[in-house]
Amino acid sequence: MSQLFGFPLTLGEVVTVSAVGLATASAALFLGRKMFVRGETLPTPSRPDFQLQFAMPGAAAERRTSPRRRGSCVAAHLADDSDSGPSEVWVMDRSLGGLCLLAEAPVEVGSRLRVRPVHASGNQIWSPVRVCACNRDREGWLVHCQFMQAPPMNVLLLFG
Repeated sequence: MSQLFGFPLTLGEVVTVSAVGLATASAALFLGRKMFVRGETLPTPSRPDFQLQFAMPGAAAERRTSPRRRGSCVAAHLADDSDSGPSEVWVMDRSLGGLCLLAEAPVEVGSRLRVRPVHASGNQIWSPVRVCACNRDREGWLVHCQFMQAPPMNVLLLFG
């Protein structure tokens, strides 16, 4: 006679409880694996779907190296190398590769600028960007910028 969790059990009862536990665990493992591992492939869409292409990083139409992330709009300063003061813009979305800014005036495509969050202190926070596109929007101009060199993560976090 042995004790299991303080209950007196015979050898036959111990073997029975162990066998039932082992059988239950084996069935759960086998059936669970059968349910989650299937040989099905994803259906091929007949038309290009933006969300599906966004989910597939290797899609031909998707050229971004990292996904865009929307969030709360963050005020930022945009400046060029001239002596004029920086203009205030809003960061609409961001990624590891660049920013989408909402500006009041159009910006020349291909120009090299600097951007930094308004609430950032110090001149070392400026990040050099290149303007890839500039499109008219209801509220102003959407300026799509690519980072010239990836800023450190603590600077990226300041953009929202």
